[in-house]
Amino acid sequence: MWVVLMIVGILFLLLLGFLITPIVLYIDTDEQRYEVRQFPTFQFFVDPSTLKPQLKLLGFLVPLTGRKKEKNEKPETKKLVNKKRKNHGFRKPISAWGFLVKRIIRSFTIKRCTLLMDTDDVTLNAKLTPVCLMVSQGPFLVQTNFEGRVYFHLEVLNRPLSILWIFLQFLTKK
Repeated sequence: MWVVLMIVGILFLLLLGFLITPIVLYIDTDEQRYEVRQFPTFQFFVDPSTLKPQLKLLGFLVPLTGRKKEKNEKPETKKLVNKKRKNHGFRKPISAWGFLVKRIIRSFTIKRCTLLMDTDDVTLNAKLTPVCLMVSQGPFLVQTNFEGRVYFHLEVLNRPLSILWIFLQFLTKK
């Protein structure tokens, strides 16, 4: 009895840890890092040397490319049949879908956003410098440079628990 209770408790703590640990979208053009990760559960990234997507689950590399299967294609004949429209029971109004999209987008948090750019025009760069200073507030940093370098860095966070809560609200609202 105690063993089962301890196993259920450990599984509950693992699930709770998964729901609370943030999912991070990380984009960095200088380091060529493009990844979505939730430490230590998973990491989905693009390998910069081969430009192939990679997936690590619990630290183990999972192959994403499968074997190619040959399909025996047969020409299909379409029959014209009058079918009655079925009621699937999961019809939501457009306002409910708008609520879902709006709430999911608002649940993301921008941890850091950096943009360094060069327009290859010295006068335009000089004119953009005061505008970049006005735009750079909080986690946003926008700068011009005169080195011919373009750099973009973005870190966005979201918790699976907040996404789950939004979906539950979407499913229960009429």
